[in-house]
Amino acid sequence: MVSSIGELGESIHLNNDVLKGQSGGWIIPIHKELKKLLVELYGQE
Repeated sequence: MVSSIGELGESIHLNNDVLKGQSGGWIIPIHKELKKLLVELYGQE
């Protein structure tokens, strides 16, 4: 959810290691309301 420079992203990226070997990985979008609340909580965009 957070980039290497500390910015909040638009999605969660799960690679194959997390998914126990399933091919392709997953990209899960972050709901706009959740992102808004996270920005408020952490004070960043």
